[in-house]
Amino acid sequence: MKKSIFKKRKTRRLLTIIICIPLFFVILLLGFNIISTVKNIKNSSVTSNKNSLDNIEGYDYHLRHNATSIQKEYFKQLEKELNKNEKEDSLIAELIVKNYVADMYTWSNKAGSYDVGGVYYLYSPTRINLYLQAQNHFYKYFAIYKNEYGVNNLIEVESVEANVLAQDKNLFKVQDAEMIYRVVATWVYKDKAKFDENIFTNRGEFYVIKNKDGRFEIIVGWE
Repeated sequence: MKKSIFKKRKTRRLLTIIICIPLFFVILLLGFNIISTVKNIKNSSVTSNKNSLDNIEGYDYHLRHNATSIQKEYFKQLEKELNKNEKEDSLIAELIVKNYVADMYTWSNKAGSYDVGGVYYLYSPTRINLYLQAQNHFYKYFAIYKNEYGVNNLIEVESVEANVLAQDKNLFKVQDAEMIYRVVATWVYKDKAKFDENIFTNRGEFYVIKNKDGRFEIIVGWE
């Protein structure tokens, strides 16, 4: 009886090599994707940090150097409220959403599709996932619009309305939540007459968590 080719040492080694080579490249590709994602988030954060005009001490909220007028206004409102001795938490939750929306949904002051706005306002444990969602969806066509219309003609949030609809620390099961706020927001884009801004989303529902350390972050949001 002939021996099975799988029992031959040389054949087994060859088969092992054939199997391992594509597996190696798959692992290499996955590793590259993970490194690229983390690098993009770091680039976005570093860019915002280096170019920030201001930050709110103790909260790690930053204002980008080329902030729009509405971004500056909302940032000052948030800073003022956070510096009060008696803070109005529901108002802070609304201002967190306003600051996030004004930055996230504005393209006119972004360096690239990796430069996702509002990253500092996202809940830390889910920040990478939320960043990727934004990059792969809302920022997906950034480069196309930039090349077609020029960066100065890209969408820019002009104003935001935000209102707390509910507050309850049990809205989500989050271990470090002192309170969670359900906030609905609508916003308006500047009319730049290059294309119809109404094709872009202008409404969102967000959940803002207040951690036990007093920091407010957006834990989840959707259109």
